Amino acid sequence: MRTCLIVVAFMFLLAAPFGFAVEEVASKKSKTGDVAKPVPLGLTVEQAIDKYGREAKKRLLLHFQSSNAAYPPDHLYLICLKSEGVLLVFAKDGDGKMKQIQSYAIVSNSGVSGPKLKEGDLQIPEGFYKISRLDAMMHLAMWVNYPNRVDRAHAQTDRRTNIGSNIQIHGGVYSTGCIVITNDDMAELLVVANDIGYKNVDLMISPCNLLDRKPQVDFRKQPNWLPGLYKEIKDELIRFPIAL
Repeated sequence: MRTCLIVVAFMFLLAAPFGFAVEEVASKKSKTGDVAKPVPLGLTVEQAIDKYGREAKKRLLLHFQSSNAAYPPDHLYLICLKSEGVLLVFAKDGDGKMKQIQSYAIVSNSGVSGPKLKEGDLQIPEGFYKISRLDAMMHLAMWVNYPNRVDRAHAQTDRRTNIGSNIQIHGGVYSTGCIVITNDDMAELLVVANDIGYKNVDLMISPCNLLDRKPQVDFRKQPNWLPGLYKEIKDELIRFPIAL
């Protein structure tokens, strides 16, 4: 049994691109029955950029070139469409027109359509967010400022407490409530955010592309402010030439 575990671990390490630490899949259980935690990278952001940034930057330049947008951009706009399972990257070209630079597949998508309301509900938040810092200690990551001012105000109105925290966009294979993309894709996001400053990155999280479809949400079971939030998101989505 011990030999089998060693072989499986070795195979996972071989599959990890560019030497990234490998997260255990959701079905991998520890002896106590808990989901095993990922092996930390243990890097500073500067060390991660030095280790993975060169190849990521090459790919980034190609993405921007093919979109006729200059690199580095002044600002980066990220749109997460939960139902479609994508994280879209936008920036403005020299004429101020919004261009879609890249589309990253979300490799782990916990929860369903609808906002995050409490700790442990496995929901990816929905709304308008900023990136609060970059990180490479556990995995390559951007910290999302959930709960933001609007989330806290809604919770106060609803008389909800323990609304959760620690939401990231990060690389890996498994998470609960975070936006998870591949390690290579996350390296690209980390590089561009580092180059332009993470405060110049906006994130919008939508249940789906509200311009094309209705969210699969039972509004009778949701807070009464949710339709208003979805209208705000839909109105903002009009600015972006989304291509799926």
